[in-house]
Amino acid sequence: MEHRHTIFKANGLEKLSIDYLPYRLPHREKHEEELVRMLAPVVLSEGAATKNVMISGASGAGKTITARKAVMQLQSIAKENGVKLRYVHINCRYASSDFGLVQMLVGRIMPDVRTRGFGASELLQAAYRYLGERSEFLLLVLDDFDQFVKKCGPEILYELMRLSDAFPKEGSGIALLIIGMEDISKYLLEHWARSAITKLSIVFDPYNFREMSDILLDRVNEAFKEGSIHFDVILMISRIVERFGFGSARYGIELLQASGLEAEYDGADHISPECVRRAQARIDKIVDLGDLSTLSSNHIAAIRAIAQVFSEADEAYVPMSKIMDRFDRLQRVRVEELECFKRLNFEGLIDILDERVGLVGTTLMAIDNWLARLPED
Repeated sequence: MEHRHTIFKANGLEKLSIDYLPYRLPHREKHEEELVRMLAPVVLSEGAATKNVMISGASGAGKTITARKAVMQLQSIAKENGVKLRYVHINCRYASSDFGLVQMLVGRIMPDVRTRGFGASELLQAAYRYLGERSEFLLLVLDDFDQFVKKCGPEILYELMRLSDAFPKEGSGIALLIIGMEDISKYLLEHWARSAITKLSIVFDPYNFREMSDILLDRVNEAFKEGSIHFDVILMISRIVERFGFGSARYGIELLQASGLEAEYDGADHISPECVRRAQARIDKIVDLGDLSTLSSNHIAAIRAIAQVFSEADEAYVPMSKIMDRFDRLQRVRVEELECFKRLNFEGLIDILDERVGLVGTTLMAIDNWLARLPED
């Protein structure tokens, strides 16, 4: 039986899954340490200094994975200091009511307890009392909580924030880590709650392409065999993420995985730029052939000339001089070249870089999606 070549390491695909927790988080280490600094005192005091922390930012900005890494540190700190820490992470997107959210929490804490016939407040108090009887401190992470608040209102958050004060003798304390794309304080009508939430908050900005390159390099080293992907291709994916993926690491890792699978299907020994173009078109078509109707004949001619260059090169980026040489030979584009490039770059049809590691000061161009296969008239 013929052995099929693979570019992935053993368990490499697992290292590209959404649930994988990498050994480090490039460009989120400071946020991770900040979360630990905020929450470690309340964990060690076992509720004596109740805190509620909020983190917000765009999808794919690293909020959830940073929270998970911070919690791992907090669990180690708690264990070293003899604190019984109960960690519960709930994705609130799947809760349709206050009762539904509390039911999810109780299911994680007291899985054998029947919840029918009880109200949300009763169940919440019962769970808190249950933890108190076992001297367990609750670290509750409410993920996608902004989506929940918009559907159901903030009342359950008020109850969670009041638990320690309302039942000081029944529980061992609680800390809340609230995660959302939006700042949820604008949905809180109670001034005390809004003030408590905004005091300890961290905003996660989208990744730029340089930061995305560092993230992808780490994943490449963990998931792919050596030599399976060149830095030009990593840079290409990173640029696509910044320009069209809203700086989302999730989008970038998904595109990296899909590109690897394209190469696998081809039986190739490396991920080519064309693999990325095909994968990106499958995931999220950026441009359509119909978009060409808004371009002039000069722009169309430029696109075809550029496509010819890239069809002959297994490269993500080529020097501008190579493009200009092709224009001169074809004599298709004689004027307004720079304006033409700017328009194509603005439309997202090409990607122009002003600088690049190891080739500073040289303008390069890469073509996106289907352009390398654009036919002649």
